[in-house]
Amino acid sequence: MRRRLAAVGLLLVLAGALAAQLRLETRLTVFFLGTDGEAGMLGRLQQTRFARRYLLLIEPARGEQAVAPFARRLRRQLARVEGVARVWSLSEPPLAFLDLLREYADHAEVIYSLEPAREAPQLFDPATLPKRAENLRRALLSPYGDWVQAIARRDPLLLTLHALEDWRDRLQPRRHGNFEVLVIESEADAFALERQRALQQRLRQLFDTPEAGTYRLTLTGVPVFAVRTQERIQRDVARVTAASTLGVLAVFLGLFRTLRSLLAVAVVLAFAAEAGALATQLAFGYVHALTLALGGTLVGVCIDYPIHVLAHCGGREPRAVVRRLWPALALGGGTTLIGYLALGATGYPGFEQVAVFAGAGIVAALLATRYFLPDFIAAVRLRRPRLRPLTAWRGFACRHRRGLQLVAVLAVAAAGAAWPRLQWLDDLEKLAAVDPALRRQDRQLRARLGGIEPGRAVLVAAPDLETALQRAEAATLVLRRLRETGALAGFQPLYPWYVSQALQARNWHHYQNHVTPEFVAAWRRALAAAGLAVEPLSQLARSEPPWLKTFDPRLAELMVGQVQLSPGRAELAIWLGSHDPAAVRAALAGLEGVRYFSQHDHVNRLAQQYRRRALKTLAAGVAVIWALLAWRYRSPLAALQLLAPPLLGGTTILIGFAAAGFPLSFFHLLAALLAIAICVDYAIFYRERRGGDAAATYQAMGASMLTTVTAFAALGLASQPVLQALALAVTAGVVSGFLWCPVLVVPLSESKES
Repeated sequence: MRRRLAAVGLLLVLAGALAAQLRLETRLTVFFLGTDGEAGMLGRLQQTRFARRYLLLIEPARGEQAVAPFARRLRRQLARVEGVARVWSLSEPPLAFLDLLREYADHAEVIYSLEPAREAPQLFDPATLPKRAENLRRALLSPYGDWVQAIARRDPLLLTLHALEDWRDRLQPRRHGNFEVLVIESEADAFALERQRALQQRLRQLFDTPEAGTYRLTLTGVPVFAVRTQERIQRDVARVTAASTLGVLAVFLGLFRTLRSLLAVAVVLAFAAEAGALATQLAFGYVHALTLALGGTLVGVCIDYPIHVLAHCGGREPRAVVRRLWPALALGGGTTLIGYLALGATGYPGFEQVAVFAGAGIVAALLATRYFLPDFIAAVRLRRPRLRPLTAWRGFACRHRRGLQLVAVLAVAAAGAAWPRLQWLDDLEKLAAVDPALRRQDRQLRARLGGIEPGRAVLVAAPDLETALQRAEAATLVLRRLRETGALAGFQPLYPWYVSQALQARNWHHYQNHVTPEFVAAWRRALAAAGLAVEPLSQLARSEPPWLKTFDPRLAELMVGQVQLSPGRAELAIWLGSHDPAAVRAALAGLEGVRYFSQHDHVNRLAQQYRRRALKTLAAGVAVIWALLAWRYRSPLAALQLLAPPLLGGTTILIGFAAAGFPLSFFHLLAALLAIAICVDYAIFYRERRGGDAAATYQAMGASMLTTVTAFAALGLASQPVLQALALAVTAGVVSGFLWCPVLVVPLSESKES
């Protein structure tokens, strides 16, 4: 009684600790890419206002009715919606932009050029001054005369506009056609999912009006993807966990037909689940929802240990049965643990979590089976499972062992022949299964707008901001040349809003050398000839350089996610428009601290790396399991015999996929490793038969196999292809490995007799 109370108390303590600390993560990028390295850097740069913004496309649903009047009315309504920080149209220049221009004009003499040594002779050529004065006059009379006048009073030569060459398109209003695009910036962070979900509901209610019905409204943006992804993952977790748990419990009840034993087993499974989740939270600071989905399959693995105990009791004292079975249980749990830990060794962020979750869960389940289960089943009348088809297969396998072993040899040969024909899937985007309709809608909208391509950038890193800015300026010069050749449509640099002190000093030096008293006199004559006010527009000489030392906080409005500063590190990003990746990568080669980054390409390179690691991990995991078995049985041959069924089960997976022409990913390789680690348990129990009853041992193995298969098959109900792949591969491998046990493994009793 005291042990049962202690078990329940410990479960409550674990549950309380988990409830106090659990932080659930649903971002797919965190599971697939993690938070470190280049992808993590880009993610950190984007975790600002950029990620909080929605794009709303407004176009006629039918006919050619004008969009602009409706867009203006809708914009005013959106600005009043709770949770919306700002709304503006992409066809209008933001006023903050113009205010910044006026203020940056005060620093024109130190920021006017990226290449002052080359451009200063042309910019300050006295022969060009009459034409420049005439251009200034025309600009003052243009629709932008007010803010040109504000700039000209500070920067009469309009050097500021020359510095903004790369930003010229952003300065001017643009009309793309008979449609409008509104930018809606939310108050909440992109991944404050409950607030974003509420905001999206309010937006859709606003769109659901008779007038809005005459227009086609398309909403996209990071928060849309975040909410949709969370909803899909939550459905997957709920569906998989429910199906796995209920399916395993139904199989268990069908085999043992006693509710009290089910409650006893539930205690073991509760220890496994709580320990796994708490260990993951403590190790990573969060638990990913996909880890919970995969952790749901641990029910089918951890229930194996109490099943073997229950199947061998049959009137015996439970604690004595546990002590008798414990060496086999510990060894089987150890081999399964090796398989899960090998997942973490691949370096794949998601499976590092799965490894910790499963490792802690398996250890907790073993200990709960050893020390708590006997007290919960002491007064329970137990019946052994009866699986007649498995009994028939065992008899058939024993009678025709030689012939079936020949079939196994042929299967291995077939796998070797099929290996070169295997197709590999290295596109993680297909495995991530972001809503394809949503992704297609987003790409179509951004293609119509042109401009920056999400997920593609030039990344710059340095120990300090000054060095990073110098490197970014060198990269900007390279990108300008690529734009001239047509290899790059456009880009969004940091210059001239952020300018290194070194470049400012060079600009000032060349300005001082060229803007002489003679140059100022020539400029005054040009202004007079153009009919402009000479005195206000001829103040060119300065005694001190107007250094740009501080950065206006409004820069966050323009350069969202492009600057990330931390102690001892500065990270910058230059967003890219449509481009030739090979040309950009080649042009940037050799620039220190500068690299081209494409999230799509980076993800696919990671998939290839993970596949190579998975192959090595598969081999290493099998080798470690073999070494453990060889140590336990003091025989390398005996260890190889125990590995034969699970290895043949993994081989069956490869043969099946090769025959079907189905592409494999590194997930399938990891699934093969899991199947091998799980099936080794069956081989161990079949060989040792520690319960003293061969029939009971095989029935317990069959019950364990059915619960494991049920748990992993539940992953097939998920919408994520990675979970579906694991469901198919592990299920096929486990069933195949189990069936090969009586063919390839000789029990100790038979080997001693021979």
